[in-house]
Amino acid sequence: MRLVGLLFVTLLFSSSGGLDPARAEEEPKPEGVFVVKVEGARLTMRLEGIPLQMALKAIERESGVALALLEPLTEEVTIAFDDLSLEQGLRRLLGNRSYILFYAAAGPGHPAALRQVKVLPKGREGVRAQGPSEQPRVMPSRQAGLGDPDPERRMEAVMALAVGEELGQSLDLLIEVLKQDKDNDVREAALNALESFDPIPLDPLLAVAVQDKSPSIRVRALTLLGERGAGDPRVKTALQRAATSDPDREVMELASSLLEGFDMQKK
Repeated sequence: MRLVGLLFVTLLFSSSGGLDPARAEEEPKPEGVFVVKVEGARLTMRLEGIPLQMALKAIERESGVALALLEPLTEEVTIAFDDLSLEQGLRRLLGNRSYILFYAAAGPGHPAALRQVKVLPKGREGVRAQGPSEQPRVMPSRQAGLGDPDPERRMEAVMALAVGEELGQSLDLLIEVLKQDKDNDVREAALNALESFDPIPLDPLLAVAVQDKSPSIRVRALTLLGERGAGDPRVKTALQRAATSDPDREVMELASSLLEGFDMQKK
């Protein structure tokens, strides 16, 4: 499954942001068509058989957006598009690769701007294995990303929290997203991110299970409560409430089923 990050986006690299000018001349010359053009925050590309890492470094040079890699990107890409936003162009270019976009506030009254692209390895284990010396030089402004008016950018910020190192701070921010964000997809991404915490915090799940306006999110919260909150009387109370008074039939049926399993576990 591709992770974009929210999270990714959005959680990391073998060469961190900022291209050393002294090394630029050492890079191999591309053999196929190689056009990378950045105007403002718009991207145009024409690539034929170009290594992905070389294409990303060209975007880094042209846009000033830092590149962070955890492993060499040796695959070759052939792609062509005109005048896409940087985010859309990167999504097209990276394909099934997992990555996170980091944003920082550009100033009062201005929207958050893209500051870093972090391309993840082909396994989440590598994300958590990095030591302090391997942290990227450009750090994300999580609060700026979470407050962006674009729901897609907020989701990427949520995914970045899910793979961050400061788990205590991440937990507080994810809970705030669950409580306040108006977009269903962003709240669901925050809910999924909570699953990586052990032990999982039950209080926010309990609130979401009975209060969230989205039936699918209530279903997800109840499922997590059934899996991770067995034996807790607060979980049973939430299941009983959902089974008897939730306005959505699917939520009621799930709660009833989980409640039966909950009672069986206590016998």
